[in-house]
Amino acid sequence: MRHKIKSFSKVKDFTDLTDAEDVSVSPFPRDSSTLYPSNLVLGITSRETADLAKKKRHDRHDENQYLDLIRTIIKTGNRKGDRTGTGTISLFGAQMRFSLRDGQFPLLTTKRVFWRGLAEELLWFIKGSTSAKELQDKDVRIWDGNSSREFLDKSGFKDREEGDLGPVYGFQWRHCGAPYTNMHADYTGQGVDQLQQLYKKAAWMHTIRPDPWARCGIWCLIQMSGPTTALSP
Repeated sequence: MRHKIKSFSKVKDFTDLTDAEDVSVSPFPRDSSTLYPSNLVLGITSRETADLAKKKRHDRHDENQYLDLIRTIIKTGNRKGDRTGTGTISLFGAQMRFSLRDGQFPLLTTKRVFWRGLAEELLWFIKGSTSAKELQDKDVRIWDGNSSREFLDKSGFKDREEGDLGPVYGFQWRHCGAPYTNMHADYTGQGVDQLQQLYKKAAWMHTIRPDPWARCGIWCLIQMSGPTTALSP
């Protein structure tokens, strides 16, 4: 199956970066020997004008939020240890916001992204599955490391079948709070179907615009009463 999406917008040239309503100068003069009158009035040199245009391009390209955040984390982040022994560099309270208008989707263009795998995993979550084998059958190996025999034994799940992840995200979406047995069981009607509840409140989807501060749409992905997932929260 082939998926077509529109990722971050592409910038073709400097002339695409300026809008008449908010910029009174042109990124480049029409003639290399002269500048626009607006440049002279504002006291802006051609180099400064180009820099302004470059900054505008940077600010208007959504992916730069991610790239700037990565640079900031590397430069000023706090180094911490973790359970894997790898360590992390973190920065508290960082935010990114992206527009989803006109079919735009915040998929990175500066590195290779396994788009088909992301789509298959999302559908797997929606189904409520806890079997990594279902993804493996589609050549998606995202969850292999958390469902191998070695990993399950090391995590204390020696009686669990290889490939059984336990009540991970999809299970919490569709059967939150239901007693978990194994990946083969039928959990229809058990637990709280959080996805269905939110859908029924389409009320909820329609509430976002008229009442964006509503606190009714809550989605919890961790069930603390039974820590039986192969992947720790």
